[in-house]
Amino acid sequence: MLAGGAYPAMMALGMLKSAPAHAFNLTGSGSGKHIIILGGGLCGMTSAYELTKLGYKCTVLEARNRAGGRCWSVRNGSTNIETDKPHTIARFDNGLYFNAGPSRIPHHHQLTMHYCKELGVPLQVYNNVNEGAYYFAEGKGPLSNKKVPVREIHNDIRGYMTELLAKAIDHSALDTGLSKEDGEKVIEYLMAEGGLDPDKLYKASARRGYAEAPGAGDRPGKIADPHRLADIIHSGLMDPDFYNVAEYTYELQMTMFQAVGGMDQIAKALQAKVAPMLKLGAEVTNILNVPDGVKNIGYFCA
Repeated sequence: MLAGGAYPAMMALGMLKSAPAHAFNLTGSGSGKHIIILGGGLCGMTSAYELTKLGYKCTVLEARNRAGGRCWSVRNGSTNIETDKPHTIARFDNGLYFNAGPSRIPHHHQLTMHYCKELGVPLQVYNNVNEGAYYFAEGKGPLSNKKVPVREIHNDIRGYMTELLAKAIDHSALDTGLSKEDGEKVIEYLMAEGGLDPDKLYKASARRGYAEAPGAGDRPGKIADPHRLADIIHSGLMDPDFYNVAEYTYELQMTMFQAVGGMDQIAKALQAKVAPMLKLGAEVTNILNVPDGVKNIGYFCA
């Protein structure tokens, strides 16, 4: 059971398929054979981890002074050197980190979850959709250059679009081939989806938020007025930068996971398994291929 608890709990409830029992079904024997793996990222370390199970001797050469490759969490004191940039050092408060590479594990990445399970890396649910966040669009529109809650834009656009479609269906303006009864069912759905009133008009609802939040007693809350569709368009909030793709793209759909304490915990767990065969700061300078393999690999250690 993982320390986070979310992964096994969701499996027990039938909300998530269990990860495969084995990452690979590798067969054969590598006794007496030496494998040189270039790169100590997740793929390189995983290759060494699996091949040693078959008896291969492995050496992993990593040019950087850290393993993990793109799976990197920046913490206080983390350093980075680019060929054309100055040496940078992260200045974070202790305990804070930033996942500079992958930050989440999609629901269908069962192989990754298998390795987290096998290596003892605890997972927790990753919140990929946050309606309480803000959009900020630069420009000259009425909603530009100010913080606008995501839920307001999402629900206003949804409301206006469903209103337009409901009106079109109501006036038989669409060549849908629907019967009258079918059209009524579609309109009923659109009214619920967009929060339309009985006249099929979008007038805002509680789903987009309140001007005055509800509370106990005689505080029912005051629903905020919707933004005008023209204002949303003129402020750029229907431009590609603000498309609501996170909920629809397959690999970004919920439920998603992350490694507790930073995604580099996965790299650290793999590194612990292959530490004796991992050479850091080993930049490969040349490779000499021969018909039946590799004769020589030149590298230097920084």
